[in-house]
Amino acid sequence: MVTGEPVPAEITDDFEAWFIDQDKAVSFAKIRQDKLKANSHAEMPILEERDDPESLLDGQIDLGEQVVQFLSLSLNPYPHAEGADYPLKEGDREAMSDIRKNPFAVLKDWKDGKA
Repeated sequence: MVTGEPVPAEITDDFEAWFIDQDKAVSFAKIRQDKLKANSHAEMPILEERDDPESLLDGQIDLGEQVVQFLSLSLNPYPHAEGADYPLKEGDREAMSDIRKNPFAVLKDWKDGKA
C-alpha cells in the first residue's frame, strides 16, 4: 500500500575523503596500478581512496559534491512509513506465480507457426 505520507528519517554517518593536488604530489599506489594495467589485461582491484585520492580543483575541494555522494550512500533506498503493511491476498500469490513463468514459454507456439 502506498500511503503518500512523508517518511521521516534521521541520518547519522561518518565519512572521510582523501584529496591530492596532482601538480604537486603523486600517489605511488596509483602509478603502480596504472603501470600494471598497461602491461596486462587482467582485471585490476579497486584501490582504497587513500591510495587513489580525489583531485583538487584549482586548489579547492568541491565540498558540495562530497556531501551529495556520501549522503546518497547513507539514505535508505526503500523507505516506508511506520505501520504501513503490504499484505498479500490468496489470489495475489497465484497471480504472481503466473507472472514469474518462463519468459520463453510464449515461443513454443511460435515454433509451430501459431504466433
